[in-house]
Amino acid sequence: MKPIHVLVLLLVLAGELVFFGTAIARHQAWVYPRWFDQVQYLDEAYRGYERARESGFLAGVRETLANISPQGTLHDFWALLVFSMTGPSREAALAVNLLAFAALQAVTFFTARRISGSSAVAWIGVAFLAALRCGWSGGSGSAVDFRLDWMAACAYGSALGVAAAGDGFRSARSATAFGLAVALVLLTRHLTAVYFVAIYALFLIALLAQPGRRTRIGWLLLSGAVALAIAGPSFWRNRHAIYNYYWIGHIDGPERALRDPHLGPLASVRWLLSDLWSVQLGWAALVLIAGTVVALAVARRFSGRPSVERPGRRDAWIAAGIFFIAPAAVLSMHTLKASQPVSILAPAAAWLGLLACASLARGLGSRGTGIVAAGAVAGGLAIFTAGVRGLGLSAAEERTAEKTNALADYVYDRAEECGLARPRLAVTWILDGLNGPAFRVLGYERHGRWLQIDETLPTGLFETTAAIVMGQLGQSDFVCLVKGGTAEAGPWPFNREMLALLPAIGEWCEANLRRVGELEVEGMPSVLYERRSLGKVGGGRGVNFAALLERLPADSRHLPAPPPAAPLLPPADEVLWSLRADCAYLLQAAYSPVRYRVAGLPAGLTFNERTNRLEGRFPRAGVFPIDVTATNAAGSTAARVTFRVEDAAALGVVRGPATAVVGRPAAIDYEAFDVAGRLNLIDVVDATTGKQLDRLAAGEGERQRWRGRYETTFAQPGRHTLLFRITCFDPAEKIPYTYFDRSCDIDVTP
Repeated sequence: MKPIHVLVLLLVLAGELVFFGTAIARHQAWVYPRWFDQVQYLDEAYRGYERARESGFLAGVRETLANISPQGTLHDFWALLVFSMTGPSREAALAVNLLAFAALQAVTFFTARRISGSSAVAWIGVAFLAALRCGWSGGSGSAVDFRLDWMAACAYGSALGVAAAGDGFRSARSATAFGLAVALVLLTRHLTAVYFVAIYALFLIALLAQPGRRTRIGWLLLSGAVALAIAGPSFWRNRHAIYNYYWIGHIDGPERALRDPHLGPLASVRWLLSDLWSVQLGWAALVLIAGTVVALAVARRFSGRPSVERPGRRDAWIAAGIFFIAPAAVLSMHTLKASQPVSILAPAAAWLGLLACASLARGLGSRGTGIVAAGAVAGGLAIFTAGVRGLGLSAAEERTAEKTNALADYVYDRAEECGLARPRLAVTWILDGLNGPAFRVLGYERHGRWLQIDETLPTGLFETTAAIVMGQLGQSDFVCLVKGGTAEAGPWPFNREMLALLPAIGEWCEANLRRVGELEVEGMPSVLYERRSLGKVGGGRGVNFAALLERLPADSRHLPAPPPAAPLLPPADEVLWSLRADCAYLLQAAYSPVRYRVAGLPAGLTFNERTNRLEGRFPRAGVFPIDVTATNAAGSTAARVTFRVEDAAALGVVRGPATAVVGRPAAIDYEAFDVAGRLNLIDVVDATTGKQLDRLAAGEGERQRWRGRYETTFAQPGRHTLLFRITCFDPAEKIPYTYFDRSCDIDVTP
């Protein structure tokens, strides 16, 4: 092969990546994550990067590869590699999709060149893949959706290329290469194990009828052993998650009734073929493939040259056929139907067309094949260009995205303003992009800091009880009341229940919450509420929801969210710490992203600019004031953080208001510290009335230092003593539970 072909291939792949990256930065990457699967995978990818940023690259690698995920395990690993070079963003995450596609095109190019002996045929393969509609449709499962379907399709097509480039399992080298490629697909998407069981069975049947079958079957088994040795540990580690997600969730569980269209065998085949032709390949790609085959057939008809048989082409046909038939049979027989998994057939279909072209090109000279290939490449790149240019949203979709982004920005900024470590969000409708996990991901992308946003509603796809719904609303910091209708409810019982409860929920929200503003999401009018006890920032510096809805001009919405004001540092309350524990205090100011400067550190403490943490050990017990300056795009703010350090293993403090009013919530701040990380529960008791008010449970990351705010409403006037019994739990101890008490007195007036 001439080096010029390799150089041009690299330029084409780089051009595709740049063109795609520019398009998605303007039209897709700024939009809230619209599909729930994408939310999950982005969440895992960003968490892996944060682990690498805080604890080192190898720790991030371990986080991504050991992450329990029933669907696959490599998406966050590949994202970590890209994030390490570019930083975390949706553009960088979606670049993983294009890099997987580039790998598929490269493998196809070199394999086609090897089995055909023609660089022109190799370029036809690149053109066919570029024309596939599934990558550039802009919908769920396409290249603008960071999920496993597109990555798995590309990895699957690459494995097909490795199989076609091999020698039909005649050597250990080709068998090992195929096993490695299969392992890559399996780790990318665990579901493909079902396909490969069928693929190996079909290869075994095919080899039984060929010469040297004993040796070749042995190499086939070797490839399976290689794949199992590499992918097996991941499957074992995720076995329970895989069982619960696929078997319980998709086959034997109650969700099947909601997702099963009840198609018969013939209807299933018709559905599969229809989706393959119209959604995955697209009519433009079909015309390109058919036109190229016809052009080569006509040219061969008039060439008059003898055909030249190339070794290995029969093996390539067998591989392509098996790689197409196996998943097609599984997807046809499966009772649940979804378009996204069908994309795995697209590379195999393109390969069948490519092999037809390779067979027809045998009787042509390089000039005739080159002319046809040039036309195919021009057509393929034109289809690719048109597809990527069409990735933009409509004006209505853009406005919906802007409003949803503004809603997420408000929740994020208000949570930072109020010092909420885990804000709780309730959304009274099932929407892929409007929920706690989606807002958590979008907040990280737009504000540069990970904020755990917990989802209190929806409770799931199915109906619950009115009592549970109202209870979840009562535990929420923010509530988005979606006024959907029957037409938008879809098949989900939860949405239908929300329709029935809409009047009661609306009345409760108006009576108990603060109305923030109205907007329209996904074509449905909605109202945002927040807990009344969430404090407001004085002087008009706080975030304003109405301003957020109107602030972003069209030419800058793809940029990070601008902060509403200079950083807002938390109140200068004392921070409780133990002399016996290493300091790992995270500086947090509202209106991220924020940069910090620190002065007045005592001996033994340092500031880690990478993690924004004060690290080290305090030299002695006492009070240590530390000056902090926080800066963002809107300005700088200075404040003092004061540490109260005690020489004790377990510490606690409760700060309540001096007075309260009957019937109005009173907020009590509490803080506990345990050197051994055993904090478990806090029982809140009104010692005046002898009534236990609540039991609080320490969350993940709160076992050593636990800080929060508890709200209660008094029914009787007078002085009330609130007792906070802080409980530590260590199962290794003879007496596993220990506790200590802290209290505060509040004068309650009528």
